[in-house]
Amino acid sequence: MESRNHLGRALEIAQMLPPSRVRDLREVNIRLERGFLATAATGFTSTEAAAEFERCLQLVSEQPSAEMHATFSALWGYFTARGQLDRVETMIEALRQLEGGSEWTTASYNATVGFFAMFHGQFDAAREALEEAVAGIDRAGIPELEQRWYTPSDRISGLYAELGFVRFMQGDLAGAEPAFARIESRCETLAFPGNAVSLCYGRSREGTVRVEAGQLGPAVELIEDVATRAEQLGLGEWMMVSASNRASLAARAALATGETDRATLQPHIRNMTAVVDGWRAAELLAYLSSYECVLVRLHMAAGDLPKARECTLRALELAEETGIVTYKAELLRLLAHTHTDPRSRHAGLCAAVELAHKQGAVVFEMRSAADIFELIGAPGRPMLTNVLSRIPADQDWPELARARALLV
Repeated sequence: MESRNHLGRALEIAQMLPPSRVRDLREVNIRLERGFLATAATGFTSTEAAAEFERCLQLVSEQPSAEMHATFSALWGYFTARGQLDRVETMIEALRQLEGGSEWTTASYNATVGFFAMFHGQFDAAREALEEAVAGIDRAGIPELEQRWYTPSDRISGLYAELGFVRFMQGDLAGAEPAFARIESRCETLAFPGNAVSLCYGRSREGTVRVEAGQLGPAVELIEDVATRAEQLGLGEWMMVSASNRASLAARAALATGETDRATLQPHIRNMTAVVDGWRAAELLAYLSSYECVLVRLHMAAGDLPKARECTLRALELAEETGIVTYKAELLRLLAHTHTDPRSRHAGLCAAVELAHKQGAVVFEMRSAADIFELIGAPGRPMLTNVLSRIPADQDWPELARARALLV
């Protein structure tokens, strides 16, 4: 509170200066600090932070500069968390003016483009941009201004996290692991709260990969580590994330045992319904689909196909509204399983394979191809063989092993 009061007074003084570019940049620096504090206190739902950053954007958008880049870095986290990709796209177009100004600005632009492509389900483009961003940052280093980012979530560690996720989605878990490993060393260079928030984000994203790979043991360790840090440090938003991930992992563990008893699954259904509704109410939509997939699977396991279909269609509708289609192919796979007619199910699974292939989402393509093989037998072999041929032989995780075993 004291820091914010001092910054408020500094802002009042800055606004009393004669209009000039110098005054505008001074106001930008103060508002970036105020926005940083607001985001650190309440997370990406902070409307106060958004107001500060929006004003910064007005002040710097006409003349591209380092300050403009710092402002966009802060706004990026706010708008992506809320699923407002149309605003992000506008920022990308503005950032394009800075591309090529230096190796750093080009790398930072590629990182932003890669994040955007990932949310749009364009995994090939996302990986290319993110790989180029990491290589560029390794060569150029990080300018002093950008060390702050004016948001508690560090973009560099976030870059490593999303590169790890994208590599896994393209069938490269072995490549994802070194990307995740770089997060901790990066966070060691940051001050609080950036170090804590960024590490929570990175480990949460690695937890997502471990869960999707069927490695529930390592996922538990990562999720509990985030929960402990959030509780000890009073990181409210990350307490919410941790509670959601605990509920999701417990539900996945029940599903992994083949549980179908409705009474046994009902607590998990209640918990995941609360998670999904809570994230929707908070308008934090960027990673909502992964939770929605778990809820759909619970309804299917309990034998309530109409409810499963309703939840899937609701999730797909939101994906279309926001443009966040990272999990769309997986949602189509689940939608196919709500059909009792084999031909309808097969058609739905083929649609899921087609989309996953178009997106470059190899893991989701593999799941749907494996489901087709289990549904129709030998005629589905070429499709499954094809997708497995695009995953290197040295890759190994439980779900991949199950898919490979189908062809034996």
